[in-house]
Amino acid sequence: MKETHIPDQGEVIDRYGPANGRYTSPVIDGEPYNYDQRSLPFVGGSFKISSV
Repeated sequence: MKETHIPDQGEVIDRYGPANGRYTSPVIDGEPYNYDQRSLPFVGGSFKISSV
């Protein structure tokens, strides 16, 4: 499912893939979702936690 989300200032998100990647998920209580919980369309890559 694709949803538009405008993050609040200070919100922490986890982005999958390259620096311009578009697959993100929330970080809840400092813990990102693992790969199996994300339903991503391909295997491999890296995760980067970012705050906005």
